[in-house]
Order: sequence, then structure tokens, then C-alpha cells
Amino acid sequence: MIIYDISFITNYYKSIEHEKIDSAVQTLLNNVLETINVDLLLNTYELDNETKFKKKHKYKKYDNNSNSNNNSISNYNSNYNSNSNSNNMQTKDNFNLSRTIKNTYVCTKKKVIPDKSKFDSIKSNIKIILNKLSPANYSKLETEFINIYTELLDNTIKEAEAEAEAKAEANEEANEEINLIDKYIIEHICYNNLSYSTIYVNILFSLINSYCVKDYKLENIYIYNLLKEKYSELSKIENYINNNIQDDEYTINKNNDKYKCFIIFIINFNKKICYESENSESKAYIKDLFINCQVIEEFVSSLNKFFITNLKIEKNCSYCEIILEFLIIIYNELFKEVNIMKKIDKDLQLYKEIKSIISNDCGYANFTNKIKFKLMDIEDKYKKRIL
Repeated sequence: MIIYDISFITNYYKSIEHEKIDSAVQTLLNNVLETINVDLLLNTYELDNETKFKKKHKYKKYDNNSNSNNNSISNYNSNYNSNSNSNNMQTKDNFNLSRTIKNTYVCTKKKVIPDKSKFDSIKSNIKIILNKLSPANYSKLETEFINIYTELLDNTIKEAEAEAEAKAEANEEANEEINLIDKYIIEHICYNNLSYSTIYVNILFSLINSYCVKDYKLENIYIYNLLKEKYSELSKIENYINNNIQDDEYTINKNNDKYKCFIIFIINFNKKICYESENSESKAYIKDLFINCQVIEEFVSSLNKFFITNLKIEKNCSYCEIILEFLIIIYNELFKEVNIMKKIDKDLQLYKEIKSIISNDCGYANFTNKIKFKLMDIEDKYKKRIL
């Protein structure tokens, strides 16, 4: 086996050092070399490799090497450039025409970002803050959020008053823009992220307060009325607790999670009202808010009755288990505020009702072991925290 080491290559080179190639072949190679040196479009090997292996910026379609390539072939395009007129100079502001190796033109139009209106900017900022909001940054972002919203409220009222003849018309006109933002806010804070419910409640209270300090009545505050509408939908239990056989499991869970979030939001809204009512400096409008302990009691009572009714229906186990999930979420949230839970239990006798269901004296058709054990867990929490 021949080993092609350095010594072998050196000896082989010396043996052919004085050999001459055929004159015809020599002439052909010289012509090829001359052509490459004269035509700049063919003489771009180094530039091509530099562009190929250079790491390009993540967000740029063309890197700076395209500019150096343009410079290297500027002589070749001199005829084109000499014929350019003033109109072409203006066109270059919007288009970058670059000649490529394949002798084609690539048009890279500069994107012109349209100026956002002030309303669009505010709407965008509000969405960004809501999406960023968390317990860690709440103190900082809440102030920024309320300032942006208040500025929008002030500006729209001033603009409407300047155009409308009457103040009533002005208020109605001002609300048209804010209503769009209010809908987004309510959808976001009521149906998203159960763990952030408390800070979402604080945000809504601050927004309602920003209206009340401007002498708005609660019935004229659109975002407050939206909340009332959403709660009215929630009170129709059979319409939102979903167990439709035609829907897939993902759709059912997504729908149910949405309303579980809203239930927690309403309970925390009531907790906030109770806390503010005990505060000596509480605002006058607090006592007029539609949510209170009586409303929570009525909701829990209706959901309990709905659960017991469905326990009596044969072949309805899965739906009963879904209803119980809603009840467990309510109990667990109410257990966090012992005073409120004691008051509700005193009026509704919830503990007594839970024990009655666990004993199953009525022989419920859908009373499964899974339902029994979950209710026993609630019973244990009652004994530890409430009784």
C-alpha cells in the first residue's frame, strides 16, 4: 500500500518539475484565467464564500455583505447608473435594487409603519399591561394602568363635549371608544388566570372608582354594567356547566375552566366589598354594588340544589362530578375567609347539607364513591376551619 506522506509528495513533484504541458492546453487555460480576471461577475468566489459562511442576523433577510457585493460590481453597472435620473433617485428611497450573481434584481421595499392613533396606542398599552400583570409587578403596573385609562376617559369626554351640544350626548359619545376597551378588560379579568383573581378585582375596583370620582352613577358606568351582564349569565347554571356529548373533552374543559375563573372572581369581588365596607374611609358607592354576601348565598344555594337534582337523574354520573367540581372550588375559596363562610353557613346550613348527601339516605342514583370521597374532604375542611 502506497503511503502519501510529505516525502512522497515532494519526490513526485521533483520528478515532474521540468515537464511541460501541451501548448494547446496551455493556451486554453490562459484564456479561461483571463476571462475570469476581466469579468467581475465571475470573479466573486471569495465574496460568495464570505457571504455564505457568515452568520446572518436573525431578523434581516439581507446582511451587509450584499452592499459590498454591490460595490464590487459597480463598474459593471456603471451604464445603468449613468442613465438614472432624478425620479430614480426618489425611487431609491423606497426600493433597494441589488444585482445578484444570477443577474436578477431583488426588490426590498422598506416597510412604512403607519402612525397609530392615540386611541389605538392606549388600547395597545392596556392590553400589554394586562398580559404582563402578575403579583410580582402589580404595584407598579396597576398605577400605570389606571393612569392610562383615566387619561383616555378624560380625553374622550373633552373631545365629545367640544363636538356635542349637550353633556348627555357628550358622555354617550365618549363611551363609544372606551366601551371597546371595557369589553376587552372584562373578558380578560373575569375569564382568565384563576390565580390572579385578587389583583384583577383590585384593578376593576380602581377603574370603577375612577368613574365615581367624576360623579358618574353606577348605572352609567359601562364596565360595571358589563360585569352585571356576565354575572346574570353565570346565574343560569344549566347554560354554562357544559357536558355536551357532541363536544370533545378539550372544549368541555375549556368552557368549564372559563366559568370557574369567573366564580372565583365574583367571590373575591365580594371579599373586597366586605373589606372596603369595614374601612372607615370606604367610598359611598361601595354599598350600592350589586355583589354582596346575600348574592353569594343565593348562588351557592342554587348550585347546591342543581347538584342534588342531577344526583337523582339516572346515568348522569359524569355531569354530577362536573357540578361538584364547581362546588368544591367555591368551598375552597370561601374557606379562605372564615367570617364570610361562617355567615353563609349559618344562613344556608351547608355543613348539614353536605353530611346529608354523604349519608345518601335518599339513595341518589348517581352517588358514586368518587363523589362521596370529594364531599368527605370538604367535610374535613369544614371541621378544621369553620366549626
